[in-house]
Amino acid sequence: MDPKNPLVNHIVMADQVWHARGVEDALAGLETNAEQGLTLAEVQERQMRCGFNELQEKALPSFWELLGRQLKDFIVILLMVAALVSALLGDWIEAGIILLIVVLNAILGVVQES
Repeated sequence: MDPKNPLVNHIVMADQVWHARGVEDALAGLETNAEQGLTLAEVQERQMRCGFNELQEKALPSFWELLGRQLKDFIVILLMVAALVSALLGDWIEAGIILLIVVLNAILGVVQES
């Protein structure tokens, strides 16, 4: 571990396969012990060096991104083409029903993913 470069320390620790190590080996690698744990000063120093033990939240996709995902599906595109062909052949009722199915599918997909 390089005390002068906290980023290197963080990357080195993240590359370790901690779940495959024994308890004593993991404790030695983390420079602590199971009985006493870390002192408050050591906790604060490690938080300054490595940051807090928190997961970063991803930004939620917007409505338009969710809708775009629904409309890019192969079956949905196939249904839209079928609706277009039906409309070109003058089968307006069939085209409308197919488009209604596509719209309902998109609404359900967006609601489920949000």
